[in-house]
Amino acid sequence: MNALLKTAALSALAATAVVATTAPSASAYIACNRWHQCWHTHAQYAYPTGIGIAVYPDTWKWSGPGWRWAGDRDERGYWWRGRWRKF
Repeated sequence: MNALLKTAALSALAATAVVATTAPSASAYIACNRWHQCWHTHAQYAYPTGIGIAVYPDTWKWSGPGWRWAGDRDERGYWWRGRWRKF
């Protein structure tokens, strides 16, 4: 019985290792516009040029006054002067 438990435990450990190495990694970014309105995004989109969107890693922390969360959205777009614009 002891050998059966060891085999079962090793099988469970091996299955966990396979799932852990094949699961997709979740990536997130923080995007901020020129007015320091920030939001989370799932991808590094090619934002329209000239609008001043900067993208940072999810671990980025702002410093200084004036920064704020504008609100996260699930769709592709950006905050512009307090309004969400899709692209």
